[in-house]
Amino acid sequence: MGSIDTNGIWQYTEADIQPTFSDLLNLLAGSTSDAVAAHYASLASRITPLEEDTGVLTTGVVAPAGDWTLGSQFATRVSGRVELQIALTYAGAPITVPADGNIPDSLCAVVAAGWRPRFNRPLVPDGGGPVLAARCAASSGQIAITAVSPGAIISTGFSTTLSGDWHI
Repeated sequence: MGSIDTNGIWQYTEADIQPTFSDLLNLLAGSTSDAVAAHYASLASRITPLEEDTGVLTTGVVAPAGDWTLGSQFATRVSGRVELQIALTYAGAPITVPADGNIPDSLCAVVAAGWRPRFNRPLVPDGGGPVLAARCAASSGQIAITAVSPGAIISTGFSTTLSGDWHI
């Protein structure tokens, strides 16, 4: 008698005897259907999160970090594409920016797993106050201010809004 192989498909032998030819063919059709269904279920579980539309979320996607507080967040994920806007306020000691504009990365927030970009991505500031450069790191989800207008001061209470979009 035949048997199901490692792929889940019926393999006939000369000993396969069924009352009708259609019964014999149904052995193959049934095992093939079961194998396809199992494969589809596995594939669907991997594709479904990429097709989802979360709507706009206002909590749970970004957490504040370092000397920054989080005012608001708006995030959406549709088919693996994230759009994010966060309002941040600096609560630490004033930072005086050197003449070259480079500062040690000032960690300000962390993006939750499942929302992080595949590659490091720049974030666009709202343009208020000193000109900032910010980015979101792919693997850690850390959002950091990386550079500021040369000679500027990031004072306690300074607020900015950062926006960005990327694929996960």
